[in-house]
Amino acid sequence: RANLLTNGSFENFAAHPDSVGITVVPAGAAILAGWQVSGYTIDLVPTPYWRATDGQTNVDLAGTGGMAAITQIVPTDPGGIYHLSFDFSANPENYTHETNLTKTLLINAVDQGRHVVGSETLTNITGHKTNADMQFVYADFTFTADTPYTALTFAGIAPAGYDPAKLFCGPVIDHAILEKVGGAISPPPPPTPEPASIGMLAIGALLLFSRRFRG
Repeated sequence: RANLLTNGSFENFAAHPDSVGITVVPAGAAILAGWQVSGYTIDLVPTPYWRATDGQTNVDLAGTGGMAAITQIVPTDPGGIYHLSFDFSANPENYTHETNLTKTLLINAVDQGRHVVGSETLTNITGHKTNADMQFVYADFTFTADTPYTALTFAGIAPAGYDPAKLFCGPVIDHAILEKVGGAISPPPPPTPEPASIGMLAIGALLLFSRRFRG
């Protein structure tokens, strides 16, 4: 199946790296293709700073100054069942004394009427992770669409007692894939009439036209 997300491994972006190669993306900036950033900032972190699970880049949802979210609007079939999978880790660094905190990730699927059609909260503990060993885990999420477009959001959630504007180390994601796995499908086109049927339809149309003309 094809990945319905654009730039699901976060490889396509307008790079403006800092001294260690990280590109900081503030809210509203058109830098990461396919995705809208809200909140504060995200970091696009390259290999080898951290090793990406697909390609060369992954996303820290707490950038250089504040927790954030990324959103993409995707076409969906009402009644269709969709499966989202991705690789999930946590920034292990210790800016603002964040070591060993539980990193919380909220995933939302929202329809065109702004109704939440799916939501899940996942956690990942910094633990013994290092920049050289991020210990990514597979994560997934399923929802049923009810409108022709659905907004998918990955959002970092600040731990209790922390100001989200002052966090630098958040949940980390890579290799996001969205697939349709079941549910409603678009109706097939009507069958092509047999030649004899075409002839009968033509005769019927001529008779109808004749009756209308006479009337």
